[in-house]
Amino acid sequence: MTPPEQRTGAISAARTLGTAWALAAQALQAADLDYGHGCAGAEDEAAWLALHAAGLPASEAGDFATYAHQSLTAQQALQIETVTAQRIATRQPPTRTQKPSVRTSRPHRRGRVQPQAAG
Repeated sequence: MTPPEQRTGAISAARTLGTAWALAAQALQAADLDYGHGCAGAEDEAAWLALHAAGLPASEAGDFATYAHQSLTAQQALQIETVTAQRIATRQPPTRTQKPSVRTSRPHRRGRVQPQAAG
């Protein structure tokens, strides 16, 4: 089994924000991190990290579906990989002042992104 810190390597090859988000969420989930600092879990945190690292408004993580099909440059994808790997390696979440509370849109089984039900 691949260690969680090595699972981030594919993120730099992602060409859309949605793909980078899915890979980051998988890596964060595999790392068995603690949440509760503004994000409900790996998917929420991956949305925030991906938007932030790509230079997009991380405050929009709750409406991630709006950005999921956006193309990434190689530099943006590498930055998402870097911040995801850093989060896993340090096990330290971004500070409360850096990250708003979010609830992301989650992918549907058919690969389309749909909003998560509130509750």
